[in-house]
Amino acid sequence: MTAGQSSPDVRPVVIIGTGEGRCVLETCRDLGLEVAGFIDTKRPAGEVVNGCPVLGGEALLEDAGFVAAHRFAPSVGDGGKRLAYAARVERLGGGLATLVHPSNIVSPWAEVGAGSILLGKSVVNPNAWLGRCVLIDWDCTLGHDDRLEDGVFVAPGCHLGGRVVCEAESFLGLGAVVVPDVRIGRRTILGAGSVATEDLPAEIVAVGNPARMVKSRKPAA
Repeated sequence: MTAGQSSPDVRPVVIIGTGEGRCVLETCRDLGLEVAGFIDTKRPAGEVVNGCPVLGGEALLEDAGFVAAHRFAPSVGDGGKRLAYAARVERLGGGLATLVHPSNIVSPWAEVGAGSILLGKSVVNPNAWLGRCVLIDWDCTLGHDDRLEDGVFVAPGCHLGGRVVCEAESFLGLGAVVVPDVRIGRRTILGAGSVATEDLPAEIVAVGNPARMVKSRKPAA
């Protein structure tokens, strides 16, 4: 380590959520990282999931000593919840685990934000930018100059052309395709197998080829 460099964060990882979190566990193991266990709201403390213990529920995120001793991988599907977990963790001095499975191909000119997770066999092209707590599932392509804002989720098999923008907390379903220069609005869901050929506004569900709005996600007035 040279002068001016900070030492790497080697605190054990705690995975929040056991759904997608089981895939995150395998990524951690493939990276050779120590995993302390899961936080989960639906499983009892002490249950062992894929060889890894459930440590307890969300009350652990209020234990300053516990939080400061670990780094965390929020792994629930909802981007807003991942970001909320991240904020709670950082408030008490915990770190965010940024996890890139070794099977990914990530350009050295791409940027991956804190708490983001790339599960594997994806390609991230030059000058793509991923914000905080972005979750990229298996076998995806991010084009050059793509911008994925905080809390975006990209399901397996999605392919994005160049200069695509996915605004915060948007969700791309299984096998979705976004053609170049298209913007997906904040909290918008692009359904499985759908093809976005033009900009989609915020807070809608869009499906089909070409994708069209089928439902609003805006809270009732």
